[in-house]
Amino acid sequence: MKFRTKALAKRRQGEELDRLPAIARPRGWLAAVALTVLVVGLLVGLLAGSIPRKVNGDGVLASDGGLAEVQSPVSGEVADVLVEAGDEVTASTPVATVRDAEGEVRTVLAGQDGVVQVVRTSPGRVLTPGSPVVTVARTPTDPSRAYLFLDQQRAAGIAPGMSVDLHVAAAPSAAFGSVSGTVAAVGQRPASPEELDLLLANGSLAAQFAEDGAPVLVTIDLDDADTPTGLAWSRGEGPDFPLQPGALVDADVRLGDQSVLDVVLGS
Repeated sequence: MKFRTKALAKRRQGEELDRLPAIARPRGWLAAVALTVLVVGLLVGLLAGSIPRKVNGDGVLASDGGLAEVQSPVSGEVADVLVEAGDEVTASTPVATVRDAEGEVRTVLAGQDGVVQVVRTSPGRVLTPGSPVVTVARTPTDPSRAYLFLDQQRAAGIAPGMSVDLHVAAAPSAAFGSVSGTVAAVGQRPASPEELDLLLANGSLAAQFAEDGAPVLVTIDLDDADTPTGLAWSRGEGPDFPLQPGALVDADVRLGDQSVLDVVLGS
């Protein structure tokens, strides 16, 4: 009886083995093939796709005003300097007098409204047409551009015409989104400490942006729109309060697209 039980057990095992191939029926094979094709298609799609390439940088908002260099229109010797740093001027304010070769005294006007930042000459100095006399910070208007301060490596890939998404610290992106803009200019060399001081008129900010070395200045023209700030926002009309020149920003400069395959291969 014991041998009969064992024989029956072996027979059942054989029958189960005979039934195993039934698991892999044609319908199952078709499903497996379809799944494989789907996975391969997804992989090909991903590798053939592209990823936006961006460079991020910090900076400040600026107005159309900015800095203006008042230049001498004539040759001659400076007879007198009529203003000093911190003086408010209008377009018709005399800033210096110059005695030309004929002995006639000519007056140099500021040419714009603003505040004198630096006096660039002194009595007795000989000027030629185009020589700097004073630097004036024009009266601020609503911000219409931004300055980014980047290290040379990041600035190297940026060119005029590239699109920019600008995030303003005073107007959180979670609530207002970003401001769109375009790269207008890229500095050909790092900015000097004196240039940063003149541009920012803020010693601590100048030191902050130069902390890792002299930065390259990237100028961004911001897109205008009929909004309270005069700027084009990605979310609605942006804030209903004015933005001030000098407000801190960070920006993503879009360099173009890079294929996923290049990213995977590290090229």
